[in-house]
Amino acid sequence: ALGCFWAKEMGFPIKEIILSTNSNKSIDHFSKTGQIKAFPTRKTVANAMDVGNPSNLERLKILNKKPETFMVEDSEILKTIQSTLLSHTYLVCPHTATAFFARKNLAQEKKYTLVATAAPKKFKTVILKNFPDLEECFTESNFLEEKFETSSKNIKEISNLIKNNF
Repeated sequence: ALGCFWAKEMGFPIKEIILSTNSNKSIDHFSKTGQIKAFPTRKTVANAMDVGNPSNLERLKILNKKPETFMVEDSEILKTIQSTLLSHTYLVCPHTATAFFARKNLAQEKKYTLVATAAPKKFKTVILKNFPDLEECFTESNFLEEKFETSSKNIKEISNLIKNNF
């Protein structure tokens, strides 16, 4: 998420940044108050977000940024994994599910880009614990090949690279 703010500061055409999080409170608290406060860490299905005192908040505070946040409970994360698979035939990890859930609850007439940094196969254990019938989704043939592109620092080149490849 911090990278989105840096990209916006560098001139990338980003209008608003909304962070979706699990039910751990620290990011949402910072968004609402501008204050960094440690909270007890809650175990969730989006376990890479299970942080009660995230270090990146200090960087956001230095940038003087208070992002809008959208907290998502485990039950909604699990429903979103299932509904996304059924409606888009696409399996998302629990963290990406928070973004899909947030998007469903934001103004539908606006355009948003969802940014996910994790593949569902990294969270196979969590997904299969909640959806044991999805074992077949975890064969290598069901995952896209990783793709990397390089570009200059030119904003138009970067924008065209994204438009043409993703």
